[in-house]
Amino acid sequence: MLIEFVCGRQKISRKGRYKRDSRRTYRWKGEKRMGWSRISGKGKEKSLTIPKKQMLCIVLGLILGAAAEASARGNQPLKEGCLLERKSYGGGEAVYELAVEGLEEKAVVLEVEVGERMYTEEEAHQAYEAILEDLPSYILGENTSLKEVRKDLNLITSLDSRGVRLRWESEEPEILDSFGRVNGDGLGEEGKMIHLGLRLTDGNWPEEYLIETVVKPPLLTGEEKRQKEFLELVKKEDERQITSEHMELPRSFQGKPLAYQSSRSSSFWPMAVLGAAGAFLLKAKEKSDAKQKKPGGGSRCFWITRKYCPD
Repeated sequence: MLIEFVCGRQKISRKGRYKRDSRRTYRWKGEKRMGWSRISGKGKEKSLTIPKKQMLCIVLGLILGAAAEASARGNQPLKEGCLLERKSYGGGEAVYELAVEGLEEKAVVLEVEVGERMYTEEEAHQAYEAILEDLPSYILGENTSLKEVRKDLNLITSLDSRGVRLRWESEEPEILDSFGRVNGDGLGEEGKMIHLGLRLTDGNWPEEYLIETVVKPPLLTGEEKRQKEFLELVKKEDERQITSEHMELPRSFQGKPLAYQSSRSSSFWPMAVLGAAGAFLLKAKEKSDAKQKKPGGGSRCFWITRKYCPD
């Protein structure tokens, strides 16, 4: 199937010939590769085909370009012609690049900096109260409650989502310090109450609070508890025998006899394995040397700039 059209005033003759004219004549060719063919004034046909894959790429590029343009127009920083959006609390400074008209004879491109949103005094207080309600979920770590602190707390120093900074201070840092590290050894199972001082600020409206915690000794398994008690016994024996030349270890503990030996690892087996490996490597080397000494046992090829093997 052949569809033809003519650019210009000259028409195609009935016999299918084309009159010589500087104007271009085109026709649509029904081929697998779709495209236009141009017929020159001399009747010679020149192909101007565009493959399907390339056409698809062009169409896809146009579609993506249109989508990007629509998205950019929808995300314009200017609202109502002169309003710039400010980032929320703790969001940091926003920088906009704007073309300013009327400032000079031509439009001038300038960078405009807009600070983050700040709290009023009442808004800051409300934000602090909300933080205090959620505080356990922020700082508990592996503990189940602030009334039973046996492991380190996660004393955070900032909440970027709220634009608030936190500062901690402990009244007994040897048991619970301002970094949240816990040392409950030696405490009774009832634990000890320790107050943590907390200062909240958004940079303008600081407020201070006291957080109550109860630090308790770490939970131990039966083995850990027994080992701890044994070490305490050894420590007492050391203090009792401090003036003697040697310290005698307990011969029994909780009704069971004890025996001791050094836990220093033996160096016999590593050295033995190293010696065996050396013997194996020495034997392999001797075999290799004997093979090279035999007539014809080695290669007569040598290298200069090229590999050369004499006849």
